[in-house]
Amino acid sequence: MSTSEHTPAWRRYVRFWGSNIAADVDDELRFHIEMRTREYIARGMSPEDARRRAAERFGDVTRAREECIVVDERFARSEGRAQVMSALRQDLVLASRLLRRQRLPSAVAIVCLAVGIGASTTMFSVGNTLLLHPLPFPNADRVLSVFTKNRNSNGAPSVSSYLDFVDWRARTHAFAELGAIGETSFTFQLSAPLRATGGIVTPGFFRVLGIHAESGRLFADDDDHPGAPKLLVVSHSFAEQQLGGAANVVGKMFTVGGVKRMVIGVIPDQWRFPSTGQVWVPPLVGDYTKEHRGERNLQVYGLLRPGMTIDAARRDMDAITSALASENPGDDSYVTTTLEPLRERYVGPTRTGLFALSAAALLVLLVACANVAALQVSRALTRAREIAVRTALGAGRVRIVRQLLTESVLLAVVGGLMGVGVARVGTDYVARSIARGAPAWMTFGVDARALVFTLAVSMLVGVAFGVAPAVRSSRVDPGDALRGGHGALGPSRGSLQRAFVASEIAMSVILVIGASLAIESVIRLRNIPLGLDPSGVLSFRLSLQGPRYDSTRERGRAMSEFEHRLAAIPGVESVGAT
Repeated sequence: MSTSEHTPAWRRYVRFWGSNIAADVDDELRFHIEMRTREYIARGMSPEDARRRAAERFGDVTRAREECIVVDERFARSEGRAQVMSALRQDLVLASRLLRRQRLPSAVAIVCLAVGIGASTTMFSVGNTLLLHPLPFPNADRVLSVFTKNRNSNGAPSVSSYLDFVDWRARTHAFAELGAIGETSFTFQLSAPLRATGGIVTPGFFRVLGIHAESGRLFADDDDHPGAPKLLVVSHSFAEQQLGGAANVVGKMFTVGGVKRMVIGVIPDQWRFPSTGQVWVPPLVGDYTKEHRGERNLQVYGLLRPGMTIDAARRDMDAITSALASENPGDDSYVTTTLEPLRERYVGPTRTGLFALSAAALLVLLVACANVAALQVSRALTRAREIAVRTALGAGRVRIVRQLLTESVLLAVVGGLMGVGVARVGTDYVARSIARGAPAWMTFGVDARALVFTLAVSMLVGVAFGVAPAVRSSRVDPGDALRGGHGALGPSRGSLQRAFVASEIAMSVILVIGASLAIESVIRLRNIPLGLDPSGVLSFRLSLQGPRYDSTRERGRAMSEFEHRLAAIPGVESVGAT
C-alpha cells in the first residue's frame, strides 16, 4: 500500500519523539477512502458521486478513527514495554556474566562504591532524623522557644523570669498560649530517698506542646494560684518502676521535696519534656513578688496562633519587652527576646558538625566514583575486541552505550547494597558523636526513606562514573581493534584516565587536609589554657527543697551553713558557691 504521496516525509521518517499514531490512522483512513473513490471513478461515476459513495460505503469515519487509535495505542504500549523489558533483561544477564568473569576488578569497584555510598547513606540517615522526622509533640510545628537576651551584648540566649513570663502571657497577641518550665530534680521519700528529674511547669506548658494525660489529668489554670493543692504529674515509666504502676497511681499521695503532693496525671513517655523527665509540679506562685523579676530560671515556649508567622511574633515580643523595660527599669531595662523553632533545641548544636561530616561523605563518594571510573576506562581497553565484534555485527552506538551503562549501574547497585551494611554500622557512631544527649525518642537508623535514598544514589553514581567510559568505548575503531591495534579507543583514553586520577588525588588531598585540621583543633582545645588550675577541684549541684527553703533568705542561710560545714572537712582547703 503506497501512502507516501499523502504523508509528509518529515513526519514519516524524521520522528524524534516516536510514532504519531493519530496521524498514521488519519493517513490510513484517507488512503482507503481515496482508493475506493478511484475505483468508483473507474466504473464511470463522477468524482463527487464517487467520493460520496466511498464515504457511505466506509461508514462512520469518526468512530472508526477513534477505535483504530485506541487499538494502535494499546498495541504500541504493549510492544514498547515488551521491547524495553527484553532489552533490559539481556543487558542485565550480560552485565552479571561480566561481573562473575572479572571477579577481582569488580570486587575492588564494589568495595570502593560501598564505602562511598555507605558514608553518604550514613549522613542522610542522621540528617533525616534530625531535620526531616517530625517531633513527637502534636503542636511541634507551631511551637517556638522564647529566650531572654541582653540587648547590650552578643551573649547567648538565656532563661527568663516568672514575672516576665506572666506579663508576656497577658500581653501577647502572636501566641495562643505560653508555657514555662524550670528543669530541676526532686527528692521522693519512698522506702529510701529517691532522686527524680523533671521540672516546675506552668499549667499552659502542656497545652503549648499539645500533651495529653495518659490517665488522670494535667495541671489546670486553677492549680496556679496561692493556696492551691500541692499536685504532681509523673511519667508512665516512673510510675511503673517506682510508684507501684501507672494504672493505679492517680490520687495517691507522696512526699516530694518535703511537701505532700497528690498525683493527678500520668504522661506517656514519648511526650516527656525534657526527654528524661519523670516528675512535674506547678510553680509556687505565692513565692514570686516584684523583687523576683530578675530571678531568671525558666524556659519559655509559645504556641503560635494559626496563620501567625515567626517574624510577626518577633515584632509582637519586641513591643512587649520594650514596654516592660520602661515599666521595670531595674530588671528589664536590658532585656529583649529571641525566638527559635522548637526543633532548634535538638538540631541547633549539631548543625555545624552535620554539615561538615556531610561534606566529607560527599568527597568520599566522589573519590570512589573517580576511582571506579578510572578502573572502567582501564577495563575498556581489554574489551576493545568484544565491542568491535558487536559493532561489526550491527550493534549501534546507542545499544553499546546502554549495555555498558547497565554494567556500571549494576556494579553501583551491588555496591549500594553493601553500603547499607556500612551505613548501619556508621549511623550509630556518627549519631553518638554529633548528637550527644539526644532524647530517647530521637532514634537513628537506616529506614525506608534512607533505603530509597541509597537506591537513587546508586543509580545516579552508576551513570556518573559509567557514562564517560561508555561513550569512549562506543567510539572504538572496529578495524583497528580486530587487527589487534592498541589505539582502538583513540588518543583520548589516556587523557580521560589521567583526568579521573587527578580529580581523585585532588579530592583525597582535601579530605586529608580537613582531617588534619580537625585533629589539630582537638589537640589545641585539649591544651588551651583555662586561666585556672582545675586539679583537685570538685563541683556539684545542690537542690534545696521543702517548706524550710521556700524563701530566698532561708535558702541563702542554708547555703552559708553548708559552705562552713564543707570547709570543716579535713583536706578541704576552700569552698565557694554561686
